[in-house]
Amino acid sequence: MQDYNRPDPDALLRQIQKEEQKRRRGRLTIFLGMAAGVGKTYAMLQAAHRRKTERNVLIGFVETHGRAETAALLEGLPVLPRKKIEYRGVQLEEMDLDAVLERRPDVVVVDELAHTNVPGSRHAKRWQDVVEIIEAGIDVWTAVNVQHVESRSGTAAQIAGAEIRETIPDSVLDMADEIDLIDIAPDELLERLQAGRIYEGDRARRALDNFFKPERLIALRELSLRLTAEHVDQSLREQMREKHIEGPWKANERLLVAVSSSPTAGDLIRWTRRQAYILDSPWTAVYVEGSRPPDAADRRRIESHLDLARELGAEVIVTHDENVAEGILRVARETNVTQIVLGRTGLSRFADVLRGGSITNRLLRNSGSIDIHVVAAPHKSQKETKLKEEVSSSLAGRFISNRLQYGVAALAVGIVTMLGLAALPVVGYWSISLFFLLTVLLLALVVGRGPVLLAALISALSWNFLFIPPRFTFHIYRLEDALMFGFYFVIAAVTGVLTSRVRTRESLVRRREAMTTALYRVTKELAAMDRPVSMIAVCITQLEALLPVKVSILASSEGSLDFPDERAMSDRERAVALWCFENRRPAGRFTDTLPVSPHQYLPLLSSGQIAGVMQLEFADDTDRKGADPLSSEARMLVESVAAQLASALLRVEGTRKSDALRLHAESDRLYRNILSSVSHELRTPITTIKGAASALEPHMQTSASKELLTDILDASDRLNALIENLLDMQRIESGHVVPRLIWSDPGDIMAGVASDAKDILNGTTIRLVRPAIVPLVFVDPVLIAQALSNLVRNAMRYSGGGEVRLGFNVVSGRPVFSVEDDGPGISPGERERVFEKFYRSNMTRSQMPGAGLGLSIAKGFVEAHRGAELRLKTGRNGGWNRFEILLGEDAVYEASSADH
Repeated sequence: MQDYNRPDPDALLRQIQKEEQKRRRGRLTIFLGMAAGVGKTYAMLQAAHRRKTERNVLIGFVETHGRAETAALLEGLPVLPRKKIEYRGVQLEEMDLDAVLERRPDVVVVDELAHTNVPGSRHAKRWQDVVEIIEAGIDVWTAVNVQHVESRSGTAAQIAGAEIRETIPDSVLDMADEIDLIDIAPDELLERLQAGRIYEGDRARRALDNFFKPERLIALRELSLRLTAEHVDQSLREQMREKHIEGPWKANERLLVAVSSSPTAGDLIRWTRRQAYILDSPWTAVYVEGSRPPDAADRRRIESHLDLARELGAEVIVTHDENVAEGILRVARETNVTQIVLGRTGLSRFADVLRGGSITNRLLRNSGSIDIHVVAAPHKSQKETKLKEEVSSSLAGRFISNRLQYGVAALAVGIVTMLGLAALPVVGYWSISLFFLLTVLLLALVVGRGPVLLAALISALSWNFLFIPPRFTFHIYRLEDALMFGFYFVIAAVTGVLTSRVRTRESLVRRREAMTTALYRVTKELAAMDRPVSMIAVCITQLEALLPVKVSILASSEGSLDFPDERAMSDRERAVALWCFENRRPAGRFTDTLPVSPHQYLPLLSSGQIAGVMQLEFADDTDRKGADPLSSEARMLVESVAAQLASALLRVEGTRKSDALRLHAESDRLYRNILSSVSHELRTPITTIKGAASALEPHMQTSASKELLTDILDASDRLNALIENLLDMQRIESGHVVPRLIWSDPGDIMAGVASDAKDILNGTTIRLVRPAIVPLVFVDPVLIAQALSNLVRNAMRYSGGGEVRLGFNVVSGRPVFSVEDDGPGISPGERERVFEKFYRSNMTRSQMPGAGLGLSIAKGFVEAHRGAELRLKTGRNGGWNRFEILLGEDAVYEASSADH
């Protein structure tokens, strides 16, 4: 039986990734209102006062608009100084984003989320500043009116009767952890306006006469309430999914919106986004390029629409197909779309015929089980604009070429006409039509459709006027001549247009083939290379051969971006490249982040890792304020090459690290083998030396000889201890230390350690510190005793003849052994290194004999016990050292005093 309630693995993965992202970033709270003056900023500042005792609240940017009540609330709150930017000779103020990131408050208050930043700022919009702040882990409180939300801006513009210029993408609203609706009645808002609490003087009167009308405020209030309700509903569905609560889930729908160069395509995208949000379904925006590539103006509009779709959260697909309707259906079936959204053109049937037939009708006939939504333009003015644009695209775009081509077509027909007049007595007037037809076909190979049709028309009229009897008149008396004339014109026009279409398609295919070949070469050559320099050179060569850009690559190394010394980059360009690298988002020219930069920077990303930055340098004559000179197809090629290069660079880096680890492991294995062999080989001669020296001791007569013999025995003991330490370290590193755990008495372990240390006391005393009732501990007593012995010997060696305290206690449920001395404390910079192999302090401790292995071995023996750790504590002024062995909570057995 199939389990329909089993969670979707992909959905679970997306949920885990989303929760992880939420944990990393700060919380976003949006104060939403229907219009200016409802009290969004006032409510934010009140909340800031309530929280300022609990959290570090900072006013990043608040605009009071001269309202005394709002300005009064700023008192008592820390306000960030504004950043002054000069633009066209005027000093303007913006929020200082870098200062916010540097101060890292708990909460930053940022007013007017939809605000457009002054040119020269890092980001074009303030909402982008807010996104960067929350991605840095800082909470943000911000405010916005409903008309500035992208998906609602079209409806709000229709309500308000004015264009909405500043908007925020709906993706920012989706990021919000909380939306706080600041709602008041329209009548109360009008009273505030009339009392001068929102605007004053003439500005208030103009607002009353235009925007602040009761019917408009009611409609905007409904819009804000609906938006808030949709967000609450979405949050509820997310909670139900996270907690696996069954509910009346909607069908698994997927929407697709067809994008064109029409000015109303933006409204269509917003409508689709609203429906997708309500249905809680993914959606796709597709642009199908037909046989005729769009001109510069159309391409700017298309790129703008696709950027809008990306901002609103759509998956964007750009494809090519001679038949636009078939291209849309192909993408819909490939992406498992259930609903297609189209715009109603409003064109006449004649215009539809010129455009190759109605796309809507063709989709309705061939869509099958896919639903088709046809959405009208939001209001009349946009519909008329759309009609004008569509007709211009259908007629002028299809048939108008440059003047030179028309001149060439007319000249060619004129030349053939003169030759025909000369040849007329020999070949006859019917044969002349074949010369004209050949001319039209040849022209179709080099000029556009408009000149071809012009050539067909002029040649037909010339043939009629100059060659068909009666000559020098447009009258045709014979039926066969009239039929011949009609058939000639139709055949010339149709064959000319079809030939021109074939040529256009061939050009398109060649362009696509060149890009596909370039991507294939890049992929093939990168797979065979293992040198980053060669990889970078291949990608640069292929991109510069096809695109009007100069490409440079800044690779990363050890998590930082490398700037080659031979590359002259200004500090500003370095800052843009670093921002792109650190934030993993495009920046620079033709983007919304640092657009004043002369270059564009793209992150080299693969599988969530970054390998560097790609720099695109455009020609100096490129319009800085115009559209991106790279088409969607070219942009996809650049992004694909960037992804391939990132994958290859990361592969090489991974191989290098793997080889280094393999070499390190092999060296370590060789080192352990040599160490083990040498240690075992040294034990026998050392034992022999010590035995011989001990045998000679009764025969030593002079004090000098006895002193020398004592030195030999002491050196033998130290050398023997060193060999034992080396063997213990070899056991630890090879993983052969397996503790034999038994319930043991800490008192017995401590007493044995103190007894073994008596031979090296040298004036040092050992004091045992333990509670009256000592519980049993589940440890390997031999390993713990060895670790404590190393710690005690270390303390005795450096305590300066003072006292060493060997203790045991149970702290927060965990058994703790401790060794404490009053010698010179270990400096803070050395505390993390004292447990390293062969490390010896540069202070007075370095004057003592030893190899620097005792503490490292103690740490290895302790960590062989599951959940145990060895810690070091020192006095603030460096007056003492305390080593603690913390065992796991399950390693203690609480016994009663009677048991002991």
